[in-house]
Amino acid sequence: MPRSEAQTNADRILAFLEQNPYPYCDDCISKLCGVSPRNQVNGICNLKIRDKLVSQGDICHTCNRDKLTRQLKENAKPRKEKVLSKEEILAERYYHSIKIGGYDFRFLQELRPETGKNGKFIIERPQDGSKYEGVKGYNRYGNQDFCVLNVQEGLPAKPYVYALTDGDRTLYIGEIINLNERFGVNGYKKINARKCISDGQPTNCKINALILKHYQDGKKIYFYACPIDEKKLDDTERELIKKENPPWNGKIDGDNSRV
Repeated sequence: MPRSEAQTNADRILAFLEQNPYPYCDDCISKLCGVSPRNQVNGICNLKIRDKLVSQGDICHTCNRDKLTRQLKENAKPRKEKVLSKEEILAERYYHSIKIGGYDFRFLQELRPETGKNGKFIIERPQDGSKYEGVKGYNRYGNQDFCVLNVQEGLPAKPYVYALTDGDRTLYIGEIINLNERFGVNGYKKINARKCISDGQPTNCKINALILKHYQDGKKIYFYACPIDEKKLDDTERELIKKENPPWNGKIDGDNSRV
């Protein structure tokens, strides 16, 4: 017997909270898990999975607002009653960090492909049948399967060096002036046909497809970032790539930037 929509959404919320051990408000859970309308999240958390959650007033990990939040019981921490400074709130939000090449990288999220109601990854091939097909050739990474990534909203629009890891090794290091732009719909999150052509965006195609393949092989990707002064971005990126030798980095044909 197929599961009901409510059961499917409950499983989706539980999986999200298991993979992201932070407090989230119902509004952000609705957006990040694709569960709508928003009041359905409230009903599921208060009724169907109530015994597995801690619901308390806290700072939401995504919107950074003081609201009713949800966490799995095994991940929940008692709320600190003192008034936190902006720096302390950020420290709480990104309390898990790792050292990469001597730099402190803060954990942002598990970066994974979104799934459909059947639990399978949503596969997209925007290049097939597009207006560019037969007119312009594909870039080196433009003719393969792509996914839609579960990038959280509210990433900082500031300069960062970022890293993708599988928990054991650093797979990719990049730099960007606007982190939100790089990982949003104009970047890695979703691939469109224009990105696939020869003068498109091979970096975005490459990283999106590699993440999908990684998950199809039963592995995971974790997203970390380190704030860096904009004038030092290029030098820091080159330094870390030289130290870590991440396998997903390299030159792409026709692209003058490191990817």
